[in-house]
Amino acid sequence: MWRLVCAVIFASFATVAFGLDGRLVGLNGNPMVVVWKDKKSNEEAMALHDAGVDKSNPVLLMPLVACTVPSGTRAIITSAGFATHDIMVIEGEHSGCRGNVPMEMFKSK
Repeated sequence: MWRLVCAVIFASFATVAFGLDGRLVGLNGNPMVVVWKDKKSNEEAMALHDAGVDKSNPVLLMPLVACTVPSGTRAIITSAGFATHDIMVIEGEHSGCRGNVPMEMFKSK
């Protein structure tokens, strides 16, 4: 019985399937979406943002960026997480770009 309860709880928190199609959306109406190289780069960029580095010396963030795409660009999830998703851009100039975005920036169809 305990295993069944654990399985139900786990399933309720399970992430979305590989290849879920959707669009990248800029937060707060931002027309662009930054795709970070990986989850670690995303976390480092957020820490630098919290410290105000993005305003005082934004060039320090550039090594963490995989690509920047317009809001509304199609992408697929290659590995879903709790707070961030690994994605691949599937349209536009940066088609094929792979990286990590906060889950709020990915809207499924």
